[in-house]
Amino acid sequence: MNYVSVVFVHWAQNQYRLDLAFRSLDSLLESTEIPLEVIIVENGKDEFEFGKYCRLLLSERRIAHHISNGENLHFGYARNQGILLSTAPDLIAIVDNDIIYEKGWLEKCLEGLKKFKDRKLIASPLSYPRFPNRYLVEETKEWKFDMRAGSNCMVLPRKVFDEIGLFKCHRIAGSLFADKLVRAGYLTLVPKPDMAKDMGFKRGYHLGKERDHSKTLHNGIKVKVDKFPI
Repeated sequence: MNYVSVVFVHWAQNQYRLDLAFRSLDSLLESTEIPLEVIIVENGKDEFEFGKYCRLLLSERRIAHHISNGENLHFGYARNQGILLSTAPDLIAIVDNDIIYEKGWLEKCLEGLKKFKDRKLIASPLSYPRFPNRYLVEETKEWKFDMRAGSNCMVLPRKVFDEIGLFKCHRIAGSLFADKLVRAGYLTLVPKPDMAKDMGFKRGYHLGKERDHSKTLHNGIKVKVDKFPI
């Protein structure tokens, strides 16, 4: 393995999430020695200066790509944009803008995937945030095997997407993707203790209230959100 592709999706729906996004991105870049191909998908207008910071990181070659969508095309769509642009042959990390990482989290996730390479697994540095043990299937002294952990921060072998496909453009795209993983027999491997913190879920928002997800816009054409128009 030479490097890992990382798809970082950002939408600053409020000032709290904007401030957190800067912290999350810096934490990501500083927390691992593994070479990263970081792809930032800014999912909406550049209203909060985050895009300027991304362009600075591009000029310093600390990130590989910055996609700036003119409107919020939904996080499932944005994740797919990054996945399709990614080039790492083996592993892709999907991360949101509300995670603070401990040093070595990615190394630990890759260690676990290698250790249990004969099982169908993805990895995450953190447990399911609201109910840490609700979906726990089994555990060892060092690892948890969970059905639902990692929806906003997960490390996946690229072959997973070949098996179950990309994300739906849907208001619960993460849950639908997790459902497909479970049906395909995958579990999420989480180190003990967690090596990242979800800082956003207590200050969340109601997707249906913030934006009508019954339709979205792509190249001037309205499409149903359960289709991926690329």
